[in-house]
Amino acid sequence: MQFVPTRPLLFVAALLFLLTGCAGPLELTYEPTTVAEPVRLSTPPASVFVADFTDVRKTETPKTIGLITATISDMNATKLVLDTEPASTLRLAFIKELGASGYTVLEGPLKKANNVQYVLTGELRELSLDIGARDAVSIEAYIELRENSTGSVAWSGVLRESGDRYAGVMGNSRRTINRYLSNSIASLVHSAIAASAPAMFGAGLATQPGTIGSGEVGGSDVEVSTSPGIGPAKGSARSDSTLAVESEPSGAKVYIDNVYWGTTPLTINFYPGTYELKLKKNGYKVEKEKVGLKRGRTTEYKTELLREKSAE
Repeated sequence: MQFVPTRPLLFVAALLFLLTGCAGPLELTYEPTTVAEPVRLSTPPASVFVADFTDVRKTETPKTIGLITATISDMNATKLVLDTEPASTLRLAFIKELGASGYTVLEGPLKKANNVQYVLTGELRELSLDIGARDAVSIEAYIELRENSTGSVAWSGVLRESGDRYAGVMGNSRRTINRYLSNSIASLVHSAIAASAPAMFGAGLATQPGTIGSGEVGGSDVEVSTSPGIGPAKGSARSDSTLAVESEPSGAKVYIDNVYWGTTPLTINFYPGTYELKLKKNGYKVEKEKVGLKRGRTTEYKTELLREKSAE
């Protein structure tokens, strides 16, 4: 009988396993870590059925989302490939964040949607993440919320998330890439929930419908474009809360919980609660303030913006 040493064989097997793992796809698990707390609702939440999302990107390889030109400690590849369909992960993010915000969420076959108030659908239009000297992410999705009883659109919007970052001295790993992508998805989802909530609680959209702007969420830029004239009219079942914002000078961008709503002077019909109001204008210091909105009342916020020293 010939003796065959086992240690070299074990070493070769371990090396093959390591190389195979480094070349394998990225396991995308939705695990955000640095975004804001879930959107909290001060009125009884609605029930929402989250239908399957559609991937409308024009690509033959939907799981390939970017190029790799920098070192990743536990990945040896030139393209960033996911182990799951990105549209499915985006849908899962909506399910988790709607539930965390207090909504009653159902999923599964569409026939289960019979007893819910709203049906949420989505299209993934863009998702890319390039790993390089600076990691660059870009996500775009169309989200539509319909009243289940009538089929009419209560709210719809195109949301875009973009940003870049320096991975740091230690560089990237599979874990840090997954977290960065999860945080970017979470930022987009939080913006969609905050922007669509007024339509479900009897409050109209901003008085400047169809406005497009960018907000700062999770270190990235979130752009929300809402369709005009589709929200419930003022004076519907639930009483409105109104926020009137004025600034001197005018033309400051207004953000509520990091979602852009228009420029001053601006009057917004919103739902009751406490929010962070932020005003931004080039040449002036960013102003932040907590505002409380009460049902059936108008809250007025007037301020004189302070010039930045470099602008004086």
